[in-house]
Amino acid sequence: MLESIISMSQADRNKLAAIASLIPGAGHLLKGHRMTGFLILIAGNPLVIFVAFWLALATFGVSLVLVPFLWFGGVAASAYRARDRTVSDHPHSAEADADRNSPASKTERH
Repeated sequence: MLESIISMSQADRNKLAAIASLIPGAGHLLKGHRMTGFLILIAGNPLVIFVAFWLALATFGVSLVLVPFLWFGGVAASAYRARDRTVSDHPHSAEADADRNSPASKTERH
């Protein structure tokens, strides 16, 4: 299963990260952003729930829909655009081969 996810194209992994963000933070974890993913899961989600309920008093409940919608959308967009750390670290990925063969990496080795 892990090998099939690693071998996916970058566009497919971006879409998968956005879909995984239905649980905010999971898309970041999928792309190798552990600290960001755990912070979103542990601190961000409870904070959004608190803010949505707190603002519900002033917005007649509109914030109960609007705040989570914006949160889910923002986290999904962030996961979609985040650099994929898991693919470039994989020794058999095309990106890792391109990085090893780039002129910049050859000058750094010397």
